[in-house]
Amino acid sequence: MDSFMMRSGYAELAKTVHSTFGSLTTVFLFTRLWARSTQYKGLWWDDYLLIAAWAFQLCGNGLSAASPAHGFNILNGTTHGWTLTFSALTTFYIATALAKSAFAATLLRISGGKTKTLLWFLVLLVWACSITLAVVTWLDICEQRIDYSLSSRCLPLGSVIWLHLGYCIFTVCTDTVLAYLPWRIINTIYIPKREKYGVALSLSLVGLSGILCLVRAVIGGYTQELASRENKVDWTYGAVTIYCIQQAEVAVFIIAQTIPVLRVLLNREPKSSQGDPVGSIAGFPLDSGADEGKSLAVETGREASIELVQLPSGKIVAADSEEGKEFKASAEEENAGQARVVDSPGTPEQAVGGVANDDEVHRIWADMGLSRRAWSQSP
Repeated sequence: MDSFMMRSGYAELAKTVHSTFGSLTTVFLFTRLWARSTQYKGLWWDDYLLIAAWAFQLCGNGLSAASPAHGFNILNGTTHGWTLTFSALTTFYIATALAKSAFAATLLRISGGKTKTLLWFLVLLVWACSITLAVVTWLDICEQRIDYSLSSRCLPLGSVIWLHLGYCIFTVCTDTVLAYLPWRIINTIYIPKREKYGVALSLSLVGLSGILCLVRAVIGGYTQELASRENKVDWTYGAVTIYCIQQAEVAVFIIAQTIPVLRVLLNREPKSSQGDPVGSIAGFPLDSGADEGKSLAVETGREASIELVQLPSGKIVAADSEEGKEFKASAEEENAGQARVVDSPGTPEQAVGGVANDDEVHRIWADMGLSRRAWSQSP
């Protein structure tokens, strides 16, 4: 572990990791925004919160990537380098709170009752903890005061350790709850079994952020051992690694909130063909329910400029005869009735192209791009 924490090349590590994650979140976020604005009902509050989280994360990426080249170092860093690092950490804390608020906003729209109360409580706690840690970042440690300190105030080392440990425990618990809630919400609505696990898993990917926080806590705990040694060692590489993992937690929330939208977009049900008089529901063909004779398409032909039709009895007559006209009229009336079944606003199963009508659950889930098969009850 010592060899890892005290490696050289931390400037290259910072540039590579922060530029990579900045690019990834940009691609995923703008893909989500394109899908929500063109394929669904437009942007909502969760999208705007994600945009703000991405903006803060991108600022932090730039500051953290530049800090090693401008004097950031654990042993002999400059005030300018530490200022860039502390600024980056502050933006990461704010970005984390915004990203989690965006996910909570998504769940708030599709949940109700006690779940909504729990989500609001988590959002308030997340913001309180994030703001607290952002402020503590700028305070010095009393036992390890340095000449290039950026603050005249200091906190005891024990208090700082407990604050970060408490934040880590809170983050893991919060991410676990946010990853669990989609399963709880899905159990209250109807989604076909073959799709239920895909929806829940895609919404629960935010739980990966908690795992990253645990890794960051382990590395951070080891840095305290290095800092307490009599012979001072340069563990800047370990510090840069911690900052890289912290911004990755934000990236996980942004990417994880894009995947559910892409999953539905890529698995879109094919629209019924224009020549199909029956239509379909959620991608499944409707059964006309007619007998064999009536289900036969009207056979037309041109022979000596005479149009012929085949009656259900098998008899072929001229289309302009009394029998032919009567049969064609009844066939057209039947087809028009079937089309009204598909388009009728009173039909709860109406979901051609994923558009709902009178089922609020289906409408919300379809509008948000989370699922085209979610209903308040089994259709």
